[in-house]
Amino acid sequence: MSSRNVRLKPTERKAATVLYGALFGAAEAWRYGERDAGKLREMMTRFIVAEPMARIDYVSVADTDTLWRRSKDV
Repeated sequence: MSSRNVRLKPTERKAATVLYGALFGAAEAWRYGERDAGKLREMMTRFIVAEPMARIDYVSVADTDTLWRRSKDV
């Protein structure tokens, strides 16, 4: 846990896990064969916006070898 997280209220700390959940979900989808960057971004976006306390600046998917973005960012 980040040292900044100790400053969060319990409800904020719970809401902060949404990022991990979105990343974990996308990683699982990738593991099971999803290769469409747009679909992965859409899945992460839907997961994050379901948390009322979350605000998205951007969602991006990159190639794991080159770190080049895959397709257009949301």
